[in-house]
Amino acid sequence: MVVRLLQNIFWAYEHKEKKATVDFNAHHLLARRAAAESIVLLKNKQDLLPIVSQKYTKILVVGGFAEVPSFQGSGSAHVNPLHIDIPLEEIRKAASDFFKVSYAQGYKDDDKVDHGLIEQVCRLAADVDIVVVLGGLPEMCEAEGYDRTDMELPESHNKLIMELARIHSRLVVVLQNGSAVTMPWLDNAAAVLEAGLGGQAVGGAIADVLFGKFNPCGKLAETFPLRLEDTPAFLNWPGKEGRINYGEGVFVGYRYYEKKKIAPLFVFGHGLSYTSFEYDNLKIEKSVIENNDTLTLTCNVKNSGNRTGKEVVQLYSGPETQGPHRPLKRLVGFKKIELKPTKQKTVCFTLTTDDFACFSAYKSQWVTYAGKYTLAVGSSSSDIRLSQNIQITGTENQDVELTSYSTFKEWLRHPQGKELIKPIINRMLQMQPQDKQKEYVLNMMADVPLCKMTQFSMGHLTEQIINDIVKQLE
Repeated sequence: MVVRLLQNIFWAYEHKEKKATVDFNAHHLLARRAAAESIVLLKNKQDLLPIVSQKYTKILVVGGFAEVPSFQGSGSAHVNPLHIDIPLEEIRKAASDFFKVSYAQGYKDDDKVDHGLIEQVCRLAADVDIVVVLGGLPEMCEAEGYDRTDMELPESHNKLIMELARIHSRLVVVLQNGSAVTMPWLDNAAAVLEAGLGGQAVGGAIADVLFGKFNPCGKLAETFPLRLEDTPAFLNWPGKEGRINYGEGVFVGYRYYEKKKIAPLFVFGHGLSYTSFEYDNLKIEKSVIENNDTLTLTCNVKNSGNRTGKEVVQLYSGPETQGPHRPLKRLVGFKKIELKPTKQKTVCFTLTTDDFACFSAYKSQWVTYAGKYTLAVGSSSSDIRLSQNIQITGTENQDVELTSYSTFKEWLRHPQGKELIKPIINRMLQMQPQDKQKEYVLNMMADVPLCKMTQFSMGHLTEQIINDIVKQLE
């Protein structure tokens, strides 16, 4: 990676133009578009957004972040931009002459609740059509070198939003933060925009999205849990005596919440639009693939709304056989497309068996297990629109070394091991006179080590027989 960076630097130096100029205005417009593309519309009750002049004319903008935006990380992420868009100024520009825009501070820089400011805002809110609150996490909450101790917004932000949500039915919350937060006021807010740390032009991007100049298309790149206690690492962090156990393993993010059946606040990949999209006609070129094969999947996506918009089509895969260390599904591809109203496009994904692989600690390498898999296409990790099963053959079936201490379940997952222990299973079942007892024996044997069957076979199985079975795999 360092070599690649150095090569680019050397190439740029060798090919530099002596009279080169930089168009900073063009760069700023690019930053504005990038920020708008990344804004996530989390909620939009009764299509309150975008703000249109025919319905509402008086807007109250609230929050110190409207005047001094939180647009970047601190520490080594900190840069010195040449220009910063101020959200309040950009909202007033976008509002033009059609709207009357007023402003109230609502909270101060510190975390203390100022009841006087909140009372003032509530009085002003009673006389407007829409309230737009800009809140989030100040720089001191998300800095390099230390960890957040909770997932809350500053108390001054939360209290302000909750009071406004209580008295106003058309409340829009715009969040500027670098990571997930809880939202105790969510049920009473009409619309929520996640602007993140959107860079120097985020103020203009927020205005573009609020007034519909840009149709939001961002998707959450992380799960927003309901509370800190729901997070995968909650029991392991901060560890003990200087040691931290990464106990979540592969179950981070949506993999954990789905496996544990914990409903989050917002799922991975979530993001709404001012238009709607329909998915259909899922096609997979073949239902069975072998190791090193490629697989092509296509589906149609149609803009069924009345605005031009972009959709991020997400592809997930999941094994039919669920083991303790395998997630229900995982993201294996995504593509962003732009569609005008009533138009549709065919989205194509190409996969290989590597896209279904898991890391084997025993083999110290990636392996793809044979078996049935589900390929699912959707608008988020939970909003699955289309799915179809495929079969993978000719690859690894299991990754543990079978011994006499391996369970019957582990032996049955192995193609050779399954055939070797069939006589043992049949012998045990023959000893049971009734079908119900046979079913009970099968369930009991599943998690019993093979060597322990000498105690249940009434002399039919000996250690020598079991040792001979194990040796056949060597």
